[in-house]
Amino acid sequence: PAGWHIPTNTEVNTLEANFPPASDGTELKKNGSSGFDLIESNEMNTGTNTYDDADLMVVWTSTIHDDPATESYAHYTDTPTATMGVTTNDQGWGFSVRCLKDY
Repeated sequence: PAGWHIPTNTEVNTLEANFPPASDGTELKKNGSSGFDLIESNEMNTGTNTYDDADLMVVWTSTIHDDPATESYAHYTDTPTATMGVTTNDQGWGFSVRCLKDY
């Protein structure tokens, strides 16, 4: 929406850097100390198959990967894991987005 944007990979890295690396995922999850409240959600692959992975939490960034340029960065964690990870996925995958207010 106007006045909001999907965060860049750098912006999500900055968010994660506010918490100890060993527990950044825990702090960003629902009921964590951050208030970010990252929640579990389904995902959809490029073949339009939906996966109900109740433990997985993934959020897209707006940063496009250099090679291949059809992929973007996403940050993730899951229920049993205390840390955040970063990966690239084909832009056809369906993950959650969290918008940031423009400043």
